[in-house]
Amino acid sequence: MRISDISYRYPQTDRYVLQDVSIAFKNKCVYGLIGPNGAGKTTLLSILAGIRKPLSGKVDTASIPGLLIQNTDMYEEASGRENLELFCIQARMPLENIDYVLHLVGVDQKNANKAYKNYSQGYKQRLLLARSFLPRKGLIILDEPFTNVDVDTIKIIKRAIDTLVCQNEVVVILSSHQLREIEDVVDEVIFVSDGKVVAEVNYSQENLSEHNYVVINSSDTLQIKELVENTGLIKQVEIQDKWILLELSDQASCNEILYMILRNGCSWVKIEKYRPLEYMYHKFIGDAS
Repeated sequence: MRISDISYRYPQTDRYVLQDVSIAFKNKCVYGLIGPNGAGKTTLLSILAGIRKPLSGKVDTASIPGLLIQNTDMYEEASGRENLELFCIQARMPLENIDYVLHLVGVDQKNANKAYKNYSQGYKQRLLLARSFLPRKGLIILDEPFTNVDVDTIKIIKRAIDTLVCQNEVVVILSSHQLREIEDVVDEVIFVSDGKVVAEVNYSQENLSEHNYVVINSSDTLQIKELVENTGLIKQVEIQDKWILLELSDQASCNEILYMILRNGCSWVKIEKYRPLEYMYHKFIGDAS
């Protein structure tokens, strides 16, 4: 599954929303599509979904994708199960997939038979997610799946995505501004800015990296840099917005560095042993918005 040299601009405008975008997607993989507003993410998703046709380039997808996109809804008076049955009939998908996807998103028999209008916001999002999973093959597109739902629903959505990919021959493309949430589910991350792919990162390998990183979110990044850079304990220092990355030497320990920072009165909000998506966002895209 791939797209090659995709370009798009809206009618009667000179500005290209997408420019020569090429991506090869791997099966059984979750992709995070990340970028600022206006970067071209929604346009790219709509082309992948077949909603829009590119001005130039080629889209090679094997089947009609499953879709969770914003501002979509279901029949209010019909039950959750009836809504999924109607979708299966219209899309010519097997009805036996319904029980599978309902189980994935944690909707039991009793709730599946309730009218959709009586669902909470979290249950509505679960059902919309279940509808997007119904193909159980090919491409699944999820646009802002974590929006307007509670912590428990976010956990269920993450687990459902993991299970779907593990048990089925699918490619999931997930777009979200909630970087901390998608860190838990993505295998690959595609950074988009000004209609171009500016970086692709194998995020599933970040925690397995041979680099000895300490990544700190702090308002004192310059002070921390001055403290550590001439100690012989640091191979590399890199600052991105309010994040500072320290690559430790073989002789240094994380505790030693953190003690030095705290002893000198530097504040910090978060400390990681890998590069968080927020850090990568500032590295590859900067402060675009």
